[in-house]
Amino acid sequence: MYRLLIVDDEEIITDSLYETFARHIPDQLDVCKAYSATEALSWMQRSRIDIVLTDIRMPGMSGLELTERIQASWPNCRVIFLTGHSDFDYAYQAFQMANVRYLLKTEGYDKVMSVVEDVMEEIRRSHSMVELLEHSHKVNSQLALIQQKEYLRKLLQDCTAVIDSTMDMQDELSKRDIRLQINSPVYLILGRFNNLPEKGSDLTQVQESVRIIGSSLMNERTVCASVTDHYGDTIWLLQPKQQEEMTNDKLVRFLEGTLELVQEACMVSLGVSIAFSLSSRSCNWSELTKQYERLRLLQWMKIGDGVSMVLTDHRNDLSSDVPKESMRISNRIEIMSGYLETGRIQPFYDIFEELAGELLQQEITMERAMETYYNLALLLHSTINRWGLQQKIPDQRSLLHLGSIHA
Repeated sequence: MYRLLIVDDEEIITDSLYETFARHIPDQLDVCKAYSATEALSWMQRSRIDIVLTDIRMPGMSGLELTERIQASWPNCRVIFLTGHSDFDYAYQAFQMANVRYLLKTEGYDKVMSVVEDVMEEIRRSHSMVELLEHSHKVNSQLALIQQKEYLRKLLQDCTAVIDSTMDMQDELSKRDIRLQINSPVYLILGRFNNLPEKGSDLTQVQESVRIIGSSLMNERTVCASVTDHYGDTIWLLQPKQQEEMTNDKLVRFLEGTLELVQEACMVSLGVSIAFSLSSRSCNWSELTKQYERLRLLQWMKIGDGVSMVLTDHRNDLSSDVPKESMRISNRIEIMSGYLETGRIQPFYDIFEELAGELLQQEITMERAMETYYNLALLLHSTINRWGLQQKIPDQRSLLHLGSIHA
């Protein structure tokens, strides 16, 4: 409902207009009246007024002066000047003002009501434009968030392909509202569900909630960026807020304790159990992918325990942590995921058989066999959930428990 204020020093005109509008469109207009510009300003100070219907010539303060005062406080308020004088100078001044119309009293009440209804329609359209703009801003914000997440995923998958130069990368981070500094090392945390959310829960929403809970609790001492990777794991990239005051050991202790709080909050709020693995040492941005793969491997080797644990990777040397073959597994899994998404089944099976064949090689290490298996299992598990096939494949959770697989 809009609010109309009628202003005229001639009481008979003010009262008759008030009765006319109050009687004909009471469901659309809240009608108020004032017998002077001063009284009108008092109304404006007490509440929002959408339309002012005012005499242009009044003793003390004219309608033109009143309009200037109104627009200083309520720039979106529409004003309709009503006068018995067909004076060109007044009309000319009125037309110079924004959101203003000009009517002669001799045009009759029907014309006045018609103009007020036209102005109400203008306001409705302007509100629709505001809603459209707000929706546009929201869409743009969502697109910016998507771009931020995709950039982080690319960094994790192959940081060397993303990093061109320190200056360029810092610019890329800034453009995506990622507040991390490229000239400082970064810590990684990986979180993985021990149990899936309850049936009926939106997995994407639960993942987003986990990111929000974790970031809000860690934000006290760190600057962080987070993303859900292609496997459904939640990854945080962190840097201490006070570099000189936060030693490595002190930060790791803070993170270990905080992650326990995150686990408790996720269980209480979302009903999900999460296991975390984190790096005990910061790494350079050029080592980001190696550290990420190492945390994934650490988590896979412990997966199936069903415990909300916090695993800390205490190995300092990343040079031999993740061999090139392990990186190739990750890349091939990414390619397989793309084939599934686009319905290219035969190329998917070709790579699947290639990886499955590697599991049968006698010279393969246990760690590499486990990594290959869990990479494939996580891909299939994620696809089952994304395509809503849980009912058709009720035992899909056993994919994530190597000990429960039987030949």
